[in-house]
Amino acid sequence: NTDNYGYFGIGANAIVSQLVKLPDWINFLKYRVSYSSVGNSIPNKAYGAMSRNLQTGALSGNKLLDFAPVPEETGSFETGIESLFLNNRLSFDFTFYNTVVRHLYMELGSLGGNTELLNSAKVRNTGFETTIGYDFKLGKDLRWRTSYNLSFNDNKILETGYDKDGTSRKYQQTVGEAKVVYQKGGSIGDIYAGDFMRDANGHIVLTAKGEPTFDKTGSNDRYLGNMNSKWQMGWTNTFNYKDFQLSVLINGRIGGKVFSLTESYLDYIGASQRTADARLAAEKNNIVAKDYGNVPGMVLNDGSGRIVPIQAYYQALGASSNPSSYLYSGTNFRLRELSLGYTFRDVFGMNRNLTLSFIARNLFFLYKDAPTDPDVSLSTQNGLGAFESFNMPSSRSFGFSVKANF
Repeated sequence: NTDNYGYFGIGANAIVSQLVKLPDWINFLKYRVSYSSVGNSIPNKAYGAMSRNLQTGALSGNKLLDFAPVPEETGSFETGIESLFLNNRLSFDFTFYNTVVRHLYMELGSLGGNTELLNSAKVRNTGFETTIGYDFKLGKDLRWRTSYNLSFNDNKILETGYDKDGTSRKYQQTVGEAKVVYQKGGSIGDIYAGDFMRDANGHIVLTAKGEPTFDKTGSNDRYLGNMNSKWQMGWTNTFNYKDFQLSVLINGRIGGKVFSLTESYLDYIGASQRTADARLAAEKNNIVAKDYGNVPGMVLNDGSGRIVPIQAYYQALGASSNPSSYLYSGTNFRLRELSLGYTFRDVFGMNRNLTLSFIARNLFFLYKDAPTDPDVSLSTQNGLGAFESFNMPSSRSFGFSVKANF
């Protein structure tokens, strides 16, 4: 029954600094541990039949369910400490967690416009989050508080669905020539793809027009990485001088992959920076593809030393959306927020203050590898988080905040 599930939780904590005698420089120490189990209904559209959208004419395929569905179940274990040191100026928090989702609901696309539903996947997330901070008092009127947060998450698919013969099911979503694969032993967000066709010497196989060819059989797909970053960080600094306050937040993600369909299309039409650079280099250095009609050429980057036509190469590359050529690191660091405020004291009476602040968000990148914002994707749907296709650019925002306390 998809509507029957329960909630269960148990937890305990101990303020160690009150139970045992600790050194004077340890002001506070707390230990906590908990376990919980929660459920989640599968979508009520699990039994959808094929229908037509009267406005667009689009067909929605059947959703096939040949088993009795059961609710998802999430079991979470968490433990950690909270602590203060050096007259409460130094703080340190640490949390470890292990979460397992059972009976994970997944929709698997199939031929004929149908969608097969699975309700048997099992996924584990293990990781930690830690925060360390310090409160500097730099004189009578100047104070600096800094806090650094770091988190890590490792995802693992323990089970997927099974075919009728008992074989573990592999599920994949295809975007361009990239495949987001869900299989036992892998992780959610794993990206696989084929590569150039190569001869016995490892050189790219070319057509009669000098175009590179690609292996689309799927038998030699390579693992290119995972779209999800395992590491996240944030660093907050707040400065107080008399009634002025300046706050700066820098955050970032470390790792993960981003696939640019925009760059692929721009290569195809010859409007990308790399095609412009290739044409300029050919003109400057008189590089000509003599075997292909004496047109502007480029040296093929496969160790063979062959010169191929620039237009033919990039049109073939862009049309194929070859993932290895358009895959970037998702690592980025940015100035996420900057605020400057002033507090007017006792405006409405004793201890009744008014604070006026200027706030700017998402100001600029300190570092990024991808040509676009790695945190802006084609869709939030599973399997599309790593892909961008002419996405709207991310924007800065500026505003004011008024806070009054009575």
